[in-house]
Amino acid sequence: MVFNTSDNCYSVSRFQVNQTPGLGNYTTIASAIAAASQGDTIFIMPGIYVENLILKVGVSFSGFCLGGGAAEATKIKGKILDNGVSSTATFTGICLETNADEFLELTAASSSVTFDRCQFRSVDATGMAIGAGCTVMAFLCTSNITTTGIGLYTGAGSLQWRQCNMQNSGQTLTASSSSGSSQYIDCVVGMPIATSGIGSITAESTLFDTAIINTTSITTAGTGSSLLLNCTVSSGSASAIDAGVGTVVQLLNSNASSSNANAITGAGQVSVGVLNLYGTSKVINTTTQVPVTVIPGAIKITTPGAYPYTANPFDGMILVDSSSARTINLPASPTQGARGRRQ
Repeated sequence: MVFNTSDNCYSVSRFQVNQTPGLGNYTTIASAIAAASQGDTIFIMPGIYVENLILKVGVSFSGFCLGGGAAEATKIKGKILDNGVSSTATFTGICLETNADEFLELTAASSSVTFDRCQFRSVDATGMAIGAGCTVMAFLCTSNITTTGIGLYTGAGSLQWRQCNMQNSGQTLTASSSSGSSQYIDCVVGMPIATSGIGSITAESTLFDTAIINTTSITTAGTGSSLLLNCTVSSGSASAIDAGVGTVVQLLNSNASSSNANAITGAGQVSVGVLNLYGTSKVINTTTQVPVTVIPGAIKITTPGAYPYTANPFDGMILVDSSSARTINLPASPTQGARGRRQ
């Protein structure tokens, strides 16, 4: 039975958007936002909604997919913005797609948007512009950049990605860049990313894979410090990481694969704990290289020219640049497993 009513009394939820008149309380998302208040959730029925929307503080959005349908069933094709007013919102099970402009723009400090099981599609413009002091958090989301010359995000805000799959079917070489903090946990990232200014990248258990487009996966510029823990970076014929002057990239228990002459390059500093260079290139030629002992059993890479090197009792394996003679002095009674290995 369908109730045709002009109020909200007979709906499953107080705010239900359906493009078919009479099957919901509202036919547009914008009209539902105008009527909603802080704490309300707007449920959006499947369809493509070509709308530009202004967030309202504390109003959330949920795709109403019967039978657990995919997030793409409910698509907003347009721009969502805070309009310069600090806002908070949560989106669940909704696809956001560009329409010749970003699908999300946050400019007011303290604006915060959380995405849960959503999809992001950059089809004709970079997807997000996140201003300083703003935060975007994404959980179990997927994204795709479907053409060249654009990225997923830009700006100076804070970006937090958890268990996200970030695709690049358009094979863009344009890096998604931020001068704020970008955090990746348990993600797959198929697009190049970059920092500028005081921007930083913190990643754990994440695969950065741009091998199919033969471009550097991670490029740092400015003055920020970045950390990769339990990560893999693969870049084909390009250097996997380019650490720019003034930046520090710390690699702990991670892998890098490249067939470039230099697996890791740049005029900045790379601090290395456990690192496996498993591509054809074994060369790190950053201006500054600092060995880091994390735990007993850590791999240590030393700066060329710092030889002969005397092994520390806490060293596990020492990866040695074999392009020229290197001398490793082992202590008389090394810790079990402490040996020299040539790469």
